[in-house]
Amino acid sequence: MRQTKLLLLLLLALVMSATGAFAQTVGTSFTISDITYRITVKDLTTPANNTVEITSIKGNGSVTVPAFVTNSQDLFNYKVTSTAAGGMIAQSGVTEVVLSEGLTTIGNGGFSNSPTLQKITIPTSCATIGTGCFATYELKC
Repeated sequence: MRQTKLLLLLLLALVMSATGAFAQTVGTSFTISDITYRITVKDLTTPANNTVEITSIKGNGSVTVPAFVTNSQDLFNYKVTSTAAGGMIAQSGVTEVVLSEGLTTIGNGGFSNSPTLQKITIPTSCATIGTGCFATYELKC
């Protein structure tokens, strides 16, 4: 009986790995169209509460961040509600970022030191803008 249970568990693990059915948990990152998101809330009982933050925006020219995204790995929908703290979210080449309605927070230093960013559109839903989020640092020797 014990060997049968072990065999069934191994078979289940094999099927999950073959189908790519891996759990996407809080802290997991995924990328859609040059924008990388990190899961901040994953509510299995109420999926409408699922949220992500923006950690990186790549590309050229103007980039519009959608209000909702679907993670292709777990097929859940997520509200885009914030940007990560730390800086340089907009990578070289991005000149404009349009944040969609529903975004509530721009993290501390969020867009600081973004080398080519010239314009950002902040939605009326944004209630918190962190310190130094638009600062540009210039190092001199």
